Amino acid sequence: FPVTIIPVRLCGSGTVQFTNQTQHAAAIQQYNWVFGDGNTSTQDGPSNYYTSPGIYSIRLIATTINGCIDTALYRDTIVVYHLPSATIQGNFVQCLSPGSLIHFVSNISSIDPIRSYKWMIDGDSLTNTEHFDVNYRIPGNHIIGLSVTTSNGCTYTNTRNFLIDSVKAQFSVAPARFCDSGTVTLSNLTTSYTAVDFSLWNFGDAGTSSDRSPVHTYLQPGSYSIQLTTGTVNGCRDSLLLADTVRVYQLPVPSYVLS
Repeated sequence: FPVTIIPVRLCGSGTVQFTNQTQHAAAIQQYNWVFGDGNTSTQDGPSNYYTSPGIYSIRLIATTINGCIDTALYRDTIVVYHLPSATIQGNFVQCLSPGSLIHFVSNISSIDPIRSYKWMIDGDSLTNTEHFDVNYRIPGNHIIGLSVTTSNGCTYTNTRNFLIDSVKAQFSVAPARFCDSGTVTLSNLTTSYTAVDFSLWNFGDAGTSSDRSPVHTYLQPGSYSIQLTTGTVNGCRDSLLLADTVRVYQLPVPSYVLS
């Protein structure tokens, strides 16, 4: 006697619906279903939830009111494939810099071969490679997603929140030319996505400062390079060096001859 089984292929676990199409002359007194996973049912058209991967045979035993018995065996009809699992590894605060790529690594566990990968940021598919190395330059909070599909068509998706941060050290110096000595004002023009956590200045004459926009006095003639190192609250850093940007000239020394 025919039985309709939907679906016959599952990934990880799932429910299968059985539709009984048994033909009979006398009334059926009882149905006995054996689902192959230890579960049974006496319903006419039952369903069964398979919890574990495996191959399952289905048996249906029908008994009429006259005691006639028939059995149908559907051997290896239900296949529950193994689901893969995937984790995303990497730095979940990514710092943009010139030429940098957003980098994540897939860590896959699977009984069956992996047929395909799909990486997404905020739901947009970006690459189908095993690992993620993409020039993505939109600062802010994002969701990185990875979907892997096995050779049996079973798909697993994992997502993680991450932040793209950026900082660009910039400053101006005024004035930059002196005679004998002088005081410069440093204007910090640093831009960043999140808040700046620190500013470290090196004035080239052994002087330093941690002020955001300091002033500094040069006391000796010479050429001085100024460097600013800065970073955000998330640990992203950048540095800018302006070489020989301040010049302090020596005053002329008059000379004369008495006669």
